[in-house]
This record gives sequence, structure tokens and C-alpha cells, in this order.
Amino acid sequence: MKGIDVSHHNKDWMGKANITYDDIPFINDVEFAYIKASEGATFKDPAFQWNLKSLRKVGIKNLGAYHFFRQNASAQSQFQNFKKQVGKERLSLPPVIDFEFAHAKDQQELKQMQNTLLELCNLMEKQYGKQPVIYCVIGDYRRFLKNHKQLRNYPIWLENKGKNIVPEEIPNVVISQYMIYKTGNYEQLRSYPIWFDNKEDTPTDMPNLVISQQKIDKTPIIEIDVNYTTHKFAYNE
Repeated sequence: MKGIDVSHHNKDWMGKANITYDDIPFINDVEFAYIKASEGATFKDPAFQWNLKSLRKVGIKNLGAYHFFRQNASAQSQFQNFKKQVGKERLSLPPVIDFEFAHAKDQQELKQMQNTLLELCNLMEKQYGKQPVIYCVIGDYRRFLKNHKQLRNYPIWLENKGKNIVPEEIPNVVISQYMIYKTGNYEQLRSYPIWFDNKEDTPTDMPNLVISQQKIDKTPIIEIDVNYTTHKFAYNE
């Protein structure tokens, strides 16, 4: 399946107040989308409703929302923030918790952060009837999730910029986002849809490439290969 994720950061990639999805050449080939809903205890993404309505307008039915986790806010406050933003919207995809920039100076802070994340996962699962997906980089997975007997069992959206695209140590990866270079070994990737994050040119020897992210003049470019035709759109990360 081909998909996109969007937030208020995307709003001016075309120089407009909000994204107009009719203007995206490949929109008819997009099958799902994740939309940023909230962050921490108080921030609500101002483009959430616009993105939700606009994506529905162009016929995308498989929709989900994500919350950006802040470890200095309680699980309950973050859950309530997300819940209020999503409201009574019926979204078919499980919620995502964007778990980035985590830190722990000692075991006490580590345990507190893990407890907050786990509580948030439990609250979301109870509310929406689906296990949330945890988005993280591979380093944070190894430091904060791998050795936790409960958190390590949640579905993982992995940002992995190393050579191992889906490391064997993480059996429950459902989305893999990564960076490899032209000199990389693509052998193990041939049976997987590929999201390719590369600062160089898009390789021509990857027939299963569905998304390629390049950074040109500090502006990321998304390329989605649809029926061997490459379409591009820029966005602000």
C-alpha cells in the first residue's frame, strides 16, 4: 500500500495556506494517510481537520492520527489532548505515538519515561480498541524499548538510517523508514516496498521503490513511483 503522513508543517509546500490534495499528481494512488493530531499535553495541530476533510474529499478512506510524545507531560494529559483533537472521528488505522528525542539521565528517569509511554499506549488501546503503533529511531528502540517486556511488543514504525533495513532484533516492525546509499546492499530488500531516504539520486536498480525522500537545498522531496512514473512534491519537514 502507498501512503503519506501530513501535519501543519506541510501546509505551505505549494505556497498556500493549506495543502490542496487535488493538486498532488499521484493522489489517486494514495491508499492511506496518517495525520498529526496533537503533541504533548496542550498542542493541537491546527491543520488536523483540514487535512482530514481534504483527504476524505479525494477519496482516501484508510486514515489514522498520530500524537507526538513528550516525556515531561503525563500520559493522561497527552491522551486527553489527543482524544479531544480526534473527537468522534472514526479512523480505520490504529493511532501512532511518535516517540522521539527521548532522554534519561538515570534509571529513575528511564523508568518514569517508560511508564508514561506505556500508560499512554494502554489508554489509547482502551479507547480505540487497537494497539497503537510506536514510531521511533532504532537507537531509541534499543535504549528505551527493547529491554522493556511490554513496550517491545507493540507494533513499531521504525526510522532506521543504518544498513540493516529491518533488524532481526525487532520482529514487530510494521513500517520501515530508512536511509541507504547507492553502494548499499539491496539484496534483502527485494521483496519489500521501499521508502528510500537518500541525499543522492534515486537508484534505478530498486523495482519495488514506492517512496523516495531526497533533501535538495534543505527542502525534502518526496517521490512516489506509480506504474513506473515518478511524481514529486516538496514539503517542509
